[in-house]
Amino acid sequence: MCWEKGNIAGYEHALAQNLGPVPLPVEVLMCDGDCSTDHTSLLECYSKSISNCIHYAAELTIPQIKLGVQKHWWTPELDELKQQSIDAT
Repeated sequence: MCWEKGNIAGYEHALAQNLGPVPLPVEVLMCDGDCSTDHTSLLECYSKSISNCIHYAAELTIPQIKLGVQKHWWTPELDELKQQSIDAT
């Protein structure tokens, strides 16, 4: 993902829209540690729901790029030289 070229405001909006319906595990939050219920599955479900919302919002608003396509040493000047080379040939 290329976060520099992404629509961050759109991402925030999509994330808020998708996180809204995720139910808060209130019974887990209210547990003081003395209850006999194992809350592991509820917490895992809650965590997975949040993770899914994050990924979905990113897929909608952040461009995908192939791994290895962008080089850390590539500069705008090299883009210009590349275009001049293409135009010349």
